[in-house]
Amino acid sequence: MTQNQWTIINIATICSCLTLLVLAVGAAIFFVVRASQKRGATPVKPPQQAVQPPPPVSRICTSCGTVNAPTNNFCEQCGAPLAK
Repeated sequence: MTQNQWTIINIATICSCLTLLVLAVGAAIFFVVRASQKRGATPVKPPQQAVQPPPPVSRICTSCGTVNAPTNNFCEQCGAPLAK
């Protein structure tokens, strides 16, 4: 046999080995996925939406009891300063 014929045989052998390796890895991945599905593995859930902060609480005047807007610093009824 010539050198070129040996090179072709070596390349064919390497390609055959790589093909077997790819098939073996593919089969292993298939069986791992299949086994995890049979065991009832929980699927990955998408992240939940961000939790919205609660609406601002009204501020009640300690002097007269009037309900004021959360942004007010003074009572709308009597003008007393509101507690923070």
